[in-house]
Amino acid sequence: MKKCYLYIRVSSEQQISGDGLNRQESLLIKYFEDNAPVQDFDPDYELIIDEGRSAFKAEHLHESAGLGRFFKRVNDGDIAKGSVLIVESLDRFSRENPFKCVDYISQLDRAQIELHDVEKRLIISRKHSNSLTFATMIAERSYEESCLKSIRIRKGWDKRRKKAIEEGQYMIKNCPKWIDVVDGRYVLNENHRLVREVFDLYLSGIRSYTIAQQLNAAGKLIDHKKWDSTKICHLLRNKRCKGEYTSNRTERNFDDDTVVLTTEIYKIYPKIVSEEEFAEVQRRLANHNYIGRVRNDLKKTVFNSLLKCSLCGSALTTSSTNGYTYIKCDNSRNKKGCEALMMPYMPFEKGVLKYVKGIDIEKVLNNLSDSISDIDILRSEIVELETYIETFSLGIEKLRQQGRMPSFDMLDQKSQAEEKLQNTKEKLADKKDTANVTNIDFSEDIHEISNIIERSKLELELRKVIKRIDVLPNKNYVLADINYYNDECIKHVLLINKKKSTIEAIGEIEQQDGWRTYSFSENEKLVFQVQSKGDVWTLKASKDKNVEEIQKYMIMMAGREPIDFEYYINEEYIEWLE
Repeated sequence: MKKCYLYIRVSSEQQISGDGLNRQESLLIKYFEDNAPVQDFDPDYELIIDEGRSAFKAEHLHESAGLGRFFKRVNDGDIAKGSVLIVESLDRFSRENPFKCVDYISQLDRAQIELHDVEKRLIISRKHSNSLTFATMIAERSYEESCLKSIRIRKGWDKRRKKAIEEGQYMIKNCPKWIDVVDGRYVLNENHRLVREVFDLYLSGIRSYTIAQQLNAAGKLIDHKKWDSTKICHLLRNKRCKGEYTSNRTERNFDDDTVVLTTEIYKIYPKIVSEEEFAEVQRRLANHNYIGRVRNDLKKTVFNSLLKCSLCGSALTTSSTNGYTYIKCDNSRNKKGCEALMMPYMPFEKGVLKYVKGIDIEKVLNNLSDSISDIDILRSEIVELETYIETFSLGIEKLRQQGRMPSFDMLDQKSQAEEKLQNTKEKLADKKDTANVTNIDFSEDIHEISNIIERSKLELELRKVIKRIDVLPNKNYVLADINYYNDECIKHVLLINKKKSTIEAIGEIEQQDGWRTYSFSENEKLVFQVQSKGDVWTLKASKDKNVEEIQKYMIMMAGREPIDFEYYINEEYIEWLE
């Protein structure tokens, strides 16, 4: 008995939702039942279905498609000789170039499998004379119809593209959830405010997971669907947010049956974010950069990746015990030779933020929509690269301590990152502004670790201004050495009382017009001030301090001086202050 395989195919969504599949199935079953006694068909037939598969593009012959799997079984010898493949018409089997269609028929013939065209009542096999001739004619007609249809569709899309670009007319109605078609044009609907909020939150430093949680808690949904991290990242990568539509064009050469795929981008949608903002988001997504960590809806630090140990240069990281947050050197924590002490974090944060310079606090806390400048992006990228290189350096050193050699890939990636860092610093030097750095003030609410949005935005601004903060704790005080990007404000040195969060002393190094000024104050009273321009310098000092104490302050304020620079004080040249 002959095993029968009934093949059903539709190529479009309209046909899938219509009665195309059911109609074909009924027709093939009736043919099977009518011919079973005469053709000696096995009563146990098998149904093969392809939904939304184009025979013109040979999608139904892919390995994942029904007919593709059938041919694989044929080639593997799993289909018995004498079997029958039944189709409604030959154009369900193939609409490709007739030479290809004949090749497929030949594969079946070599496996001794018959092909039945129900519509034409045609059995295609070498047992039936002229069947291949009729099959070739049917294949030629199907192929020509598909070619003409393809040309008409392409011309239609070309016309739509032209009107969309030149006249602003909508191109497709299947547009993003934040865009509607009104009077033949694309317009933003209310959902676009939520899309903008997602970008603002991410640019402020909040992770995709936390953004999803916050939106779900506030009931800010689109089509009543809950957010998750994957959906947030998918939205952040969607080029339609910046107004772009990606059009994939397929050019077919019907003579040699080759296909050329091209992609074109059209700016036809109203944009929600700028090119610069979108580019910055993609850079962060690619580098897994979330500015700072947010865990359990808490933002524990605003100095992520900025804090370094003054003794060994290792990163300072946070940890929590009994509701309190502490920071400690990684080398000290892992017992790698550093003797830096653990210290409470929040007093340190409060002390540093009182004197951090270069932040427009109104912009940080209130203005979410300001676009990101090239300088902001470059500075943020420099911090990330330095952290990336430091991670590689620590890993390489660890391997060497274990007597193992780092891999070539590890060394190569570190080298590439160092080269990119140098290039980025050069770009920043070309673009960097010369605006003076000024003090800022803000409310105590910024120190609430549950205040995620404001703290994340503040951290983002800090990273634009501060290169690093070298921290040296002792029993009662913390010495914070703050280095800035702004060349006119080189560094601050803060002596912070660990328990009171107060600044006991402030040191500053500034440079302007070739003059470098060193100053140190205690309780807002100037202790000493040195102004230097090469060999020319002046020194002012408080009468409350002796020469030895002033000498200690000067050494503490060292920065960017020649190696052979000597901190020697001649009392005769001191201008003593009351």
